[in-house]
Amino acid sequence: MDYSIASHNGSTDTNIFSTSYHNGIKPLASSYGDDDDDTSVQDNDDEEEKGEKQLINVKPIPLSSSELSTDSNVHLIHKRVKLIDIILSMIKRVAGKDKIAKIIQYSLNIFKFFLIKSRGYMATTTTATAAAKTLLTNNPLRYLTALIVQHSLLLESKISFVASQISSFRYAMRFGTAPLLVYKFLCKLQNMLHPHNKEALSIDKFFNLQFLSEVNDVYYQIFDELELLFKLKIFTNPEISSFVSDQAAIGWMIDILLTFKNKLQALQENRYKQQDLSISIQVRTKASELSSKFLNNTNFRNEILKEFNAKNNNKLTQQLTELREEEVELYFDLLKNSCDFTCDFIDLFGSQIRKVVNLSPLVYLGSGWCAGFIGARKVWKACEKELAASH
Repeated sequence: MDYSIASHNGSTDTNIFSTSYHNGIKPLASSYGDDDDDTSVQDNDDEEEKGEKQLINVKPIPLSSSELSTDSNVHLIHKRVKLIDIILSMIKRVAGKDKIAKIIQYSLNIFKFFLIKSRGYMATTTTATAAAKTLLTNNPLRYLTALIVQHSLLLESKISFVASQISSFRYAMRFGTAPLLVYKFLCKLQNMLHPHNKEALSIDKFFNLQFLSEVNDVYYQIFDELELLFKLKIFTNPEISSFVSDQAAIGWMIDILLTFKNKLQALQENRYKQQDLSISIQVRTKASELSSKFLNNTNFRNEILKEFNAKNNNKLTQQLTELREEEVELYFDLLKNSCDFTCDFIDLFGSQIRKVVNLSPLVYLGSGWCAGFIGARKVWKACEKELAASH
C-alpha cells in the first residue's frame, strides 16, 4: 500500500521512497572548531628522585562523578532560567523555528501513517450507526477512536495540507542566502587566483576538505533554493524539478559525510584532552601526598601545597567536566548525522531499496523526527546557556 507522506524536504508524493529530499536547515558550521592543543604528555622530570619517578608513572585514573561535581554553575542553569524564556529564545532564532517546525511536521506525518494503517482495521466497526452506539455505550475511548478513523480521509487531507505548509515555511526561512554565498565564494576564488598571490598556483589550496566544504555549501544552497521555486510553481518542468531535488540530496549527503569526519576528529581530540587533564589531576594529587611525606618544614610545605591546592584542582576538574559535556554533545551530533544519512540515503536510492527489501516508511519518518529532536535539543541547550550567562 502506498502512503502519501511528506518527504524529508516537505514535498508530498504517493510513496515515501519516491519523495524528493530535503532536511531542514543545514548546520551553520560543519564542526565545532578544531583545537590544535598538544595532547602528548611529556616526561621532563629528573629520574634520580624516587618521588619524581612515582609522579611520572602515574596513569590516568577515571574520576568519579563526585569529583566532578564542583562546577555548580552548570547545575544551577535550570533554576535560574525559566522555561518560557528558553522557548521564546528558541522561537527568535531561525534554527530554533526550523527545528520546532520539523518536529511538528514529522509528528503529523507519523500520525497520518498510523491513521492510514488503522483505517482498514476500524472500517467495519464504524459503518453502521447501531454499531457506533454500541461502541459508545461499551467503550467511549474506542468510540472516539472509531470516529477519528471514520473521518480519516478528511483528517488525512488536513494533515497533508498542514505538513506541506510547514515544509514551505522551512524552505522560506533559509531562502535568499545562495546569491551571497556565490558572491563570497567568487571573491575568495578571485583572491586565490590573483597574480600577486604567490601561493595561487598551489594545488593544495584547492584539493583539501575545507575548500571542498565551501564548494559544496554553495552547490547545495543553489539547488535548495531552486527547489523552493518549484514548490511555489514558479518553475514547473517535472524533469528539471526531479534533477534539482537529486542535486540537493547529493549536496546534503556530501555535507553529512564531511560532518561525520569532523565530528569524529573532534571526538578523538576531546578524548586526548580528557586524558591529559585526568593525568594532570592525578599528578597534582600524588605530588601533594608525596610532599607531605618528604617535607618537614611546615611553612615551606604549605607553600608547596599551595600550588596543588583545591583551587587549582577545581579549575582542572571544571575543564574536565566541560570536556565530558562536550563529548556527550558530539555523540548526539553523530547520532543526528546518522539519522540524516538514513533519510538522505532513502531519498537517493529509494527505488533500488524497494526492489530488495520492503522497508517500512517509519524508518524514514522516525529518522527524520529523531534528527529534528536532537537538533532542537542542541538549540535549546545553547539558548539555556546564553540566558544563564546573561542573568
